[in-house]
Amino acid sequence: MASRGSNTDAIALTTCILATLFVTSKAYPDHVPDSACGWMSPWHEPYDEPQSGPAPYKFKIYYPHVMTNMTVPLCIIGAEPFKGMMIQAQDGEGNAIGSWITDSERIQTLNCTYEDDTITHASKNHKQILALKWRAPMDFQGQVVFRGAIVKSYSTFWTDIVSDTFKVHKISRRRRGI
Repeated sequence: MASRGSNTDAIALTTCILATLFVTSKAYPDHVPDSACGWMSPWHEPYDEPQSGPAPYKFKIYYPHVMTNMTVPLCIIGAEPFKGMMIQAQDGEGNAIGSWITDSERIQTLNCTYEDDTITHASKNHKQILALKWRAPMDFQGQVVFRGAIVKSYSTFWTDIVSDTFKVHKISRRRRGI
C-alpha cells in the first residue's frame, strides 16, 4: 500500500490542477458569475465560511523568473478532487494582471478588471488533473503570485490560496550599432 505522501507526490508529478469557484446567491455549477470578481470567494446560499486551516491544494509554479509575454504553467496539486475554482495572477498590490489561455472545455475565463484576467471552472465535474496557462503582460515587470479559491463541494471550500512568488522581467532590447 502506498503512503499518503507518495500518493500526493504521484499526483503532483502527474498533474496540474488550477482554478477556483466563486458564486453569488446561488450555486453556479457550470460557471462563475462576473459578480464573483469582487469577492474571489464562493457565495452559496446559505453562505458558509471557508474552511479554516491549510487547504489540501497547492498552486504549483515551475519558474521563479519569467519574461514578459511568456506563457506560464500553473498546476493545482492535491490528493482530493475539486469541483470549482477561481484564480487570478496578482501583482504586489493585489491587482489582477496578465491573461489566461483556455484550451479545455473544463475551464473558462472571466473579465474581472480586463479581458481574460481570471480563470474558473466551466463544469461541475470533479477535476483531479487540470493544467492551466497564464500569459505574463507585455508592460509589466515585478513580483507576481497566483491567488484564488478552490471548491471541493457546495459547502467545503478554501479561499486565499496563494502560490510562491515569481518575478516577471521585461525583455531588454538593446541596439547594436554604430
